[in-house]
Amino acid sequence: MQDLFARVFSGAPLAGKLSSEDEEIFRRHMRLSSYKESRLLMVGAARCDEVLMVLQGAIRVYKMSEEGREVTLYRLSPGDTCLMTVSCLAGVEGLEANVEIEAGSEVVSMPAGVFQSMLDKNPALHRYILQKAFLRLNQVMRVVELVTFASIRVRIALYLREARVRQGMVTLRLTQEQIALEVGTAREVVSRVLGEFVDEGLVALSRGTIQLLDEKVLKNITAE
Repeated sequence: MQDLFARVFSGAPLAGKLSSEDEEIFRRHMRLSSYKESRLLMVGAARCDEVLMVLQGAIRVYKMSEEGREVTLYRLSPGDTCLMTVSCLAGVEGLEANVEIEAGSEVVSMPAGVFQSMLDKNPALHRYILQKAFLRLNQVMRVVELVTFASIRVRIALYLREARVRQGMVTLRLTQEQIALEVGTAREVVSRVLGEFVDEGLVALSRGTIQLLDEKVLKNITAE
């Protein structure tokens, strides 16, 4: 358990908010789960009884329309705490969003009641969680702004640039279906826009990958 604690909190901002008592509570109650396949943790306004922290991989929080179309609100990376699960502690109900743990992820969980007790006793931890909540709110507002005001061409170009940062390479492991789910449109629309990007010499497509050929022009598109 000592090794797991070190893995979770090595360099994580949350570590600096914990008292020695909090650290001991984490050691006693934390549990590690690995996911070889993607799994839906929460659907709609379902309640939860655990607080989750990402150790490896990612958690995706997204909305789904009545027609089955999805749009990603934000992603959680290693070191992040899932605030959708934390919201249960505050008695917040009716948050209509889905929480999906992506394949290949490792997630550390803590009983919600235990985490709530820590928040009540630790003002620094409480402030940290509140700051993270406002950060996620800003991310959601940005998604709403893009979906409402930006063209699909701009949204796809922006997503490709963000994927470039996440994956750290110009040849992205992405499918058109994945992009459609992320930006909230149909796969056929993604196919059309990517075809335009190919004609303009911005990307090259192959099965399961998209190679970025002109990142400067893609950046200009996102500024339109």
